[in-house]
Amino acid sequence: MENSSHDENQEGDSDMIDLGENFLLHQSIANQLYSYQKEGVLWFWKLYKKKKGGILGDDMGLGKTIQVIAFLAGMFDAELIHKILIVAPVAVLVNWEKELHKWAPGIRVKTFHGSTKLSRLRNLQKVQQSDGVLLTTYGMIVSNYESFGRDQNGEEFVWDYIILDEGHKIKNPCKTSKCVRMVPAKYQYILTGTPVQNNLSELWALFDYTQKGTLLGTEKTFKMEFENPIIKAREKGATPYQQDYDFKKIFSLNRLKSKKYDLVVWVYLSELQQKLYHGFIQSERVKQTLMSTRSPLAELQLLKKISDHPRLQSTLSKLLTGSEEHETRLILGINDETEDDLDEEENKVNERVDDLSVESLIKDSGKMVFLVYLMDNLKAENHRTVIFSQSIKMLDIIQKVLSELGHLILRVDGRMKNPQDRENVLDKFKEDLRYNVLLMTTQIGSVGITLTCANRLVIFDPSWNPGTDAQAVDRVYRIGQEKDVVVYRLVTCGSVEEKIYRKQIFKNAIMKQTTGASDNPYRYFTNLELRELFSLDNPRISTTQIQLQEMHPYRKVSESIEFERHLQFLNNS
Repeated sequence: MENSSHDENQEGDSDMIDLGENFLLHQSIANQLYSYQKEGVLWFWKLYKKKKGGILGDDMGLGKTIQVIAFLAGMFDAELIHKILIVAPVAVLVNWEKELHKWAPGIRVKTFHGSTKLSRLRNLQKVQQSDGVLLTTYGMIVSNYESFGRDQNGEEFVWDYIILDEGHKIKNPCKTSKCVRMVPAKYQYILTGTPVQNNLSELWALFDYTQKGTLLGTEKTFKMEFENPIIKAREKGATPYQQDYDFKKIFSLNRLKSKKYDLVVWVYLSELQQKLYHGFIQSERVKQTLMSTRSPLAELQLLKKISDHPRLQSTLSKLLTGSEEHETRLILGINDETEDDLDEEENKVNERVDDLSVESLIKDSGKMVFLVYLMDNLKAENHRTVIFSQSIKMLDIIQKVLSELGHLILRVDGRMKNPQDRENVLDKFKEDLRYNVLLMTTQIGSVGITLTCANRLVIFDPSWNPGTDAQAVDRVYRIGQEKDVVVYRLVTCGSVEEKIYRKQIFKNAIMKQTTGASDNPYRYFTNLELRELFSLDNPRISTTQIQLQEMHPYRKVSESIEFERHLQFLNNS
């Protein structure tokens, strides 16, 4: 029945192109797809014929959105589907609507977000009664899951497809995951560039949703048959049998982009940072933390702030002991009567960045010393750079320093609540080439934004979740990028940052093995002990770098003379 419908359409419309296996797509879309995107559309088609869902885990920037739209366009034209629900983060909802209107103007598109409750319900009913695509957010699913699963008469409503953009949001058994699973559909799909972020149980959760529990069994079964053997294969001393164990891709598609240069820049702590660091890890607070069973996350976050810039926690020196406390507080310009305040809301920190000199802001942080050195070079060579930080106050510091040094800067962060305001700033950066720097918080820059107008990217303070940084990087490194992309991750030697980075290498090896991106990933490190995190190794040497160099002796990474010169420039910094 399905094939005959396609045959009739092909005979009656010369504008339709057969992509393969009798899947017809209008030439206005088909002719603009890359070959791998056509393969993605056919992958959707094959799973439809098998009556299965799946995970499109393409690397970020490869156009998952357009592949979905192309598939839906062909399916709507063939009258094989009628009612589609797409769930996406708020930040990309406008982009989905825009792309659907651009690529498939014949499909009715409605949104279930914003406006009034009555207006949202009216849009829902229009799609349920008259066909089309309904766009909504994860927050709306949580608060309205019953409405999505019922028609206006109160009867169960089953969607043809539910497609979760950034679907790794349901990786954990949270309220969002529970509510999403309560909306019925014939087929369920997940789009994500990071199917594994922390552990393999997350991958099980995604497959369990798309396959409705029919593929990998229970979570307990999955751990026994898949996760535990894979973890053993990554440990030192694993047997050849364990090392050969591989998790096969079933009902998932994962493609990677072409090469980019991803550099880790090992930075030295300043004298002030070392003083603060030593003082805090020797404090009574840390000693109590190591003796207790509670989470040490707050203390680790403080160490991370010291590693980035001492001004991120202006009252941190209150935690120091002995004669160093008074001396350090004088250096920081902090009153002895200032109360200890470990609140994460950075706008409550007493001192203002505007009151500090540029010279002080640079010399107090090893990362700032390097960033200033790097940005002067990139500006001279006419590169445009996106700088990511997790901290709004860190962006304040970077903005003050670089602006006074002559860089033209635009900025998008969490304080910009209106999505259209963000879009206006991003459009200005794309169109006005005078601006050589765009500052963004990592969380804002991690979804649904294209910044191929830049070709250099700085991760000032790498996230403890490698998936977050990966999404940020792929705002620049994606389809449409015509220049070599260089990513600089700033990591302070000997600090908690370096220790967490080693953990990230381990996690990334797991992800590559499970998605088939690496045939034989190296087994780098065993798990770190908690006490090791609360220590400062030699701040002038990176043991991780030494170990990696021993395992991967230097080889020429590019035929580009320009890039090799840039590496030499960095090594001399």
